[in-house]
Amino acid sequence: EDPVLTERAAMVNTRVPGASARRVESLVTEKIVEKIREFDEVKEVRSTSRANISTVIITLADEIAEVDEVWARVRDKVS
Repeated sequence: EDPVLTERAAMVNTRVPGASARRVESLVTEKIVEKIREFDEVKEVRSTSRANISTVIITLADEIAEVDEVWARVRDKVS
């Protein structure tokens, strides 16, 4: 009736008030993407940098069963 859904994707939004898209890209987005790509469990990383905000979307590989542990490590790395 209520299936258990596994969260295989996450979004990291970072606000940088007053920064241009280029500055957001170099100060925030590139650094987050670089750290996230260190994880073997990550299947895809997509990012967008706009004035004032960075958005990074992370998708885990389909074969990863223990997603909570991976997400905890991702949160620690992004922090």
